[in-house]
Amino acid sequence: MRLLPLLALFACGSKSTTVPGTTPPSGTIDIDPNLAGFSSPLPLVLIDTHSLDIDEATYEIHHPVRATFIDLDPALGRAEINGDPDFSGNAGMHIRGASSRDYDKKQYKIETWDDDGNDDSVKLFGMPKEADWILHAPYSDKTLMRNHLIYKWSNDIGRYAPRTRLVELFMATEPGAIGKEDYRGVYLLTEKIERDGDRVDIEKLLPEHDAEPEIAGGYLLKKDWLEEDDFFETERYSDGIIFVDPEVDELTDAQKTWVEDHFNAFEDALASPDFADPVSGFGPFVDADSFHDHHLLVEMARNVDGFVLSTFLSKDRDGPITMGPIWDYNGSLGNADYFQSYETQGWHHEFDDGGESFPADNPNGYRWYERMFEDPAYEARYAERWREHRQGPLSTEQMMRDIDDVVALLTDNGASESPVQRNFEAWPILDEYVWPNYLCCGTYEDQVDWLKQWLSGRVEWMDMQL
Repeated sequence: MRLLPLLALFACGSKSTTVPGTTPPSGTIDIDPNLAGFSSPLPLVLIDTHSLDIDEATYEIHHPVRATFIDLDPALGRAEINGDPDFSGNAGMHIRGASSRDYDKKQYKIETWDDDGNDDSVKLFGMPKEADWILHAPYSDKTLMRNHLIYKWSNDIGRYAPRTRLVELFMATEPGAIGKEDYRGVYLLTEKIERDGDRVDIEKLLPEHDAEPEIAGGYLLKKDWLEEDDFFETERYSDGIIFVDPEVDELTDAQKTWVEDHFNAFEDALASPDFADPVSGFGPFVDADSFHDHHLLVEMARNVDGFVLSTFLSKDRDGPITMGPIWDYNGSLGNADYFQSYETQGWHHEFDDGGESFPADNPNGYRWYERMFEDPAYEARYAERWREHRQGPLSTEQMMRDIDDVVALLTDNGASESPVQRNFEAWPILDEYVWPNYLCCGTYEDQVDWLKQWLSGRVEWMDMQL
């Protein structure tokens, strides 16, 4: 079903498969003449689902759609709905997410395809070429920018996180040209986390890699909900680690055994009396600074899922265990009303509230860090790393500038009509509680002010501790 028409806002000026046996329909996306003069300070994404209601379609099956991605015109500094596209062609799409699937504003996984329905790597909005993308829907995050900001800050300190571009999305699910009624709001076009030279840059592991050194990598892994037989559990700390790339059914028995044995050896070294020895201890197993940076970003943002869910890590062929990239920070930066994550003081990993203690979602997910922080050298480097970042991209002044830059884009520098206004007319939730909001209601400006106030207080408290 289409969204209700927007009034006065459009003046001119995870594992996935493809639907079996389908051939992507051809053709272009038609634009309603009433949209002919529409432009935005954000890139535009236009989707024609060929009359399929994607929101009700089979989850994790790529359904054929037609997609157009229009970047800003360099001369105008705006994207025009009839502008030249970065890509216009076939794509596959489905809704995604866990708890977010219950929101009215859905988020999507999208693949760019060629005319035969095969992956077609394309360069979108200045990001490196790939075929796999996420259309993230900021919904509970009423600033519309938390994921965008934290991913930027991670990249700014030298830790890859998915690149993003804020966009406005139109999606037609009924026959006819795309019109005002097909507006879906502000979205975040996001790189999907996967092994790639421009994303998680680790070696490709093939089935024939059955002995060292090739069998030693690369493995992209994560900690998350354990719902299928796609993970292994470490022996000493009972930590569940999920296979991401290659997926579990793409790995040989020898490869599964090798990576399990490697993590068990790491935990044995970590638990040993000589765990802090730079040669015989845990040090050679890990990229310590990646652990530091990941921990600092979780704590700075006080991400409710941090350390135990949506927590990626990798093991490259010739490298140590590396934490990251960070992922899923909607419930962070003062936006969640549980685990005391709305408090600017206190370490998130030490939260304890009358028996409801962190990490409730995975009681074994923080054991590595607990032991590492018993090493004085590791703990000292953690504080040193924080001070380095605070002199650069994570300085309060720089982060406030970054927030202001996003606000300027979303409000179109105070224009009478803007992406923010269009988004919250499509989704009028500013005065409604959307789980897990800490600041429930108020204006968009109130939401941004709370983000700034909370972040300033949080980093000030961490400065005093470190």
